[in-house]
Amino acid sequence: MNFTEQQRLHLEKLKEITRCDKKYVCLELPREELCAARDLGMEHFLECLVTARKKCRHAFPFGKGRFCRCPIRVYLENSHGERRPA
Repeated sequence: MNFTEQQRLHLEKLKEITRCDKKYVCLELPREELCAARDLGMEHFLECLVTARKKCRHAFPFGKGRFCRCPIRVYLENSHGERRPA
């Protein structure tokens, strides 16, 4: 993904506060290769669409689904993604 200087600075701040077992690989991948998630209009969460029950420190169950609370993934979706219908 291409980032503006402002986005790059913000992502560096997020890296300082975000623990990542995947070594922040999402910052290097094209958007199409990021873990599947849907922006539902919430500021700090995405709906996690990953079907395999892989361990992820940022995914948590809620009702019948799962949500993602990774600050970096949420920022990437909110700043580069398009809101997808639920």
